[in-house]
Amino acid sequence: FFFFFQAPCRTIVCEECGASISSSNLRRHQQNINCRKIRCAVCSLEIPFLSYDSHRSSHNPIGSQTAAGSSSRGHVSATAALHIPPFFLDDTYADLYSRFKKYIEPSVKHGPFSTIVNYQLLNLNSEAIAEYAQQIMLSQVNAFKINASVGYILKNNETQELVFYWSSRNNQLLFPQPSLINCQHDMNSFADSILAIDLKAHAVFPNTRFSFIKATNITFYLTHLHGVPIGAATT
Repeated sequence: FFFFFQAPCRTIVCEECGASISSSNLRRHQQNINCRKIRCAVCSLEIPFLSYDSHRSSHNPIGSQTAAGSSSRGHVSATAALHIPPFFLDDTYADLYSRFKKYIEPSVKHGPFSTIVNYQLLNLNSEAIAEYAQQIMLSQVNAFKINASVGYILKNNETQELVFYWSSRNNQLLFPQPSLINCQHDMNSFADSILAIDLKAHAVFPNTRFSFIKATNITFYLTHLHGVPIGAATT
């Protein structure tokens, strides 16, 4: 982890994009390219930038996005492209976010046997994390194992220093063991498990002087079972 000093300040919500920012940084924040509303192509409403993905999914709920040609066993014959939103700079912690951007910004990293998918979080929202997991499911062809880890910021209440903990597959995983995902039912169970746990309880506090400030990102770790299509029998 890294320490970084940040003076306390009043936080407000930007009416244009929905971001939580420092009141003193409002003018600078509103010059950010992502501080805007987006007109929905389906219903024509103007939606704050940070709420657009959630709004868009409301027109096509995850529960109804099973691919055409799915069998009764849950085999998916078509996949949806995985949407990765752009990086959003939290002006309240602008220097910290800039310094650790590579750990926070949304990304997909593909390897021969695994994939790492990172999503930025505005807050520690279990529903949003479960939704991201469902989106990952829709982008996969083969069965896979999945686990996740949250990145977050703590504050030393005596010195006002901030501590950034990046997500890692070696520690601070949400679950002791990865979950096998071979059908939509498996993913629904994984999503339900996310909704059931206390995400803040997974934060590591160096001592009692520290308090939880915010979650910055959620990282999903996928291990692919090549040659095992989703819905096929596994041993």
